[in-house]
Amino acid sequence: MKSQVSVEYVLILGVAFLILIPFILQGNISLEYLKDSMRVSFTKNSVESLGQAADMVFSQGPPAKIVQRVYIPKGIEEILIHDHEINFRVILSNGETTDVYYITKGNVIGSLPTSPGYYKASIYFNGSLVVIGVVE
Repeated sequence: MKSQVSVEYVLILGVAFLILIPFILQGNISLEYLKDSMRVSFTKNSVESLGQAADMVFSQGPPAKIVQRVYIPKGIEEILIHDHEINFRVILSNGETTDVYYITKGNVIGSLPTSPGYYKASIYFNGSLVVIGVVE
């Protein structure tokens, strides 16, 4: 009689786990999607902030300069700043990449680190190019 009760408990627990596994897997997938959405959103904010500052400096002309704080989120593969484009390439949780970019009014050139964190970025117009870089 005792062994029958313990077998029934094991069966009940087994069925309960089988029912819960799909919910746990779906929760994990949703969490990865949320992380990717937040990463792309943070990246978009940073790119737009840099682009708007570059446009402002370009519109004001030399010797206009702005120093602003920029957040580089985790998962940035590459940052390209050239011609009229500021482009951050983001690695998603599934291994694919997506580009977040801003088209500027003037020619831009520069570089930023891809390691995550907050940086002070210097944006200035030298007469022909808007230069973007990290303040040391």
